[in-house]
Amino acid sequence: MPVMNRAAPFVVDTFLSAVAVFILSEAAWGIIGASGQGGAFAVAFVPLLLALFIGCIAAPFLAVPIYGLAKGRYGFVLGPAIAAAATYATSTWELQRKEDVVAGLTSTTSAPIEANHRLLPVDGWRLGDKCATNCIKVLATSSHAIALSSGDARNKHWTVYTGADGEICRATENMGLTLEFLRLGYPGKCATRQTIADFDDGLIVRVRTPDPRYWPAADLPKSFRGTVYESFERVDGKDRLLARHMVGYMGQEMSGLMLLFGKRPQKLDAGPPLDEDSFLANAINMPADLLLNPADPFPLDQVLGEIESHLDRKDIVPGSRDMPMAFIVQTAWEAVMRIQGPQDPDIMKRHILSLLTSREPRRIELALLGMNLLPPNDQKPLPDADGPLFDLAFIPLSDRSISLLYTAMQWQFAPGRTPPSSDIRERAKAHLSDPDREAWQRQVLAKISVL
Repeated sequence: MPVMNRAAPFVVDTFLSAVAVFILSEAAWGIIGASGQGGAFAVAFVPLLLALFIGCIAAPFLAVPIYGLAKGRYGFVLGPAIAAAATYATSTWELQRKEDVVAGLTSTTSAPIEANHRLLPVDGWRLGDKCATNCIKVLATSSHAIALSSGDARNKHWTVYTGADGEICRATENMGLTLEFLRLGYPGKCATRQTIADFDDGLIVRVRTPDPRYWPAADLPKSFRGTVYESFERVDGKDRLLARHMVGYMGQEMSGLMLLFGKRPQKLDAGPPLDEDSFLANAINMPADLLLNPADPFPLDQVLGEIESHLDRKDIVPGSRDMPMAFIVQTAWEAVMRIQGPQDPDIMKRHILSLLTSREPRRIELALLGMNLLPPNDQKPLPDADGPLFDLAFIPLSDRSISLLYTAMQWQFAPGRTPPSSDIRERAKAHLSDPDREAWQRQVLAKISVL
C-alpha cells in the first residue's frame, strides 16, 4: 500500500502536466489563429515574431519540467515528454494511414484497349490551350492531333491542333504556329486549330492540383497537396482510368503540439511515371528527353530561307494591336540565328551576306544582327562583306541598325585582319572630307583609310 500511495501522486502529476502543456501550447497557438490572416502573415514573414510565437508554444515544455525538478515532483518531467511522444506517434500513424490511401489510388495500371488513338487530349495543360514545344513536336513527327482544354470549368471546351503542311501554313491565322514549327526545325509544316465542345474517343491525360479550400476533389484525400496526373482511355464517350501518378505531400491538421513534435510530411511520389511530357512521348514512341528538343539534324539553311520568305508580309498578327506579321517573322529569324546559327557558321554567313546586299531596311537590320552573332575568331568574319558594309554607312538607317552597323564595321575592319581593297580605302579617304559626316562615320572612315 505505501508503494501505491507514493505512485499515485506521480501518476497524477504526470497526467496533470501532460494536460497542462497541451492546454498552454494550444492557447498560444490559438492567439495566432485569433489574429486572422494579417497575424499569420506577420508571423510567417517576420523572423522575430516567428521566434516569439514558437517560443510561446514551447515555453510550457520547458517551464513545467523545470518546476518538477525544482519541487522534486518528477511526474511533471515525464508528463511533457509523454505528450510530445504521443503527438509524434499519432502524427506518424495518421500520415501512414493517408499515404496508404494514396498508394491504393495509384497502384492499379491498365493498358488501352485500342492500340492507336489519333487524338491526344490534355486536360489541365500548364499553358492553357496554347500549343507549346512538346505539342508541336508531336504534331511535327506523328499523325496524332492534340486537344487542349480551356481551363474554364464553367464553360469548358477544347482546342484541337492538327498537323498540316503546304500553302495553308502561310495563312495569316496559322502563321504564329508556322513560325513555332520553324523555330524547332520543321520547315513546311504547321498546325490548324478548331474549337470543339467535347470528343468521343481519345487517349487522355488529365492534370489536377486539388485544394480543399477552393477546388476539392471528392475522389482524393482532402489532405493531399500537390499535383495529380491521370491517364484515361475514352471509347464511345466513356472514360476508363489507366494510371494515376500523385506528387506532393499529405497535410496534417496543425496545432501547437503538432508544430513542435508532429512528424513532418515527406515528399510523396506515388504511382507510375506520368506527366504531360511522358504521356505525349509514349504516345508517339519517342524518348521523353527528346520531346523538348528541336529537330536533329536541324535544317538551318531551309529554316532560315523559309522565314526570310515571310519578311515582306504586310498582314497583321491576329489578336494583336496592329502588330505587323513581319515583326514576329523577324523575331523568329533572330531566335533561330542566335540558337542554331553558331552550329553552322557557313550557312549563317551565306544568309547574312544575302540580306546585307538586299537594300531593304528590315533585311539589313537582320543581317547586321547576324554579323554580331557570328562566332568570334581571329579572321575577318565575312571577307565578301567589305563593300556592302561600306556602302551601308552612307544610306539612311534606323538607330538600331546604325548601332549594329558600327559594331559590325569595327569588327570587320579591325587591324591585323585582311585589309580592305585599295578602292575602298580611297573611297574612305575621299568621304572623310564630307561636311555632313557624323562622328561614328568619321571614326570608321579614318580607321579604314589607314588599313
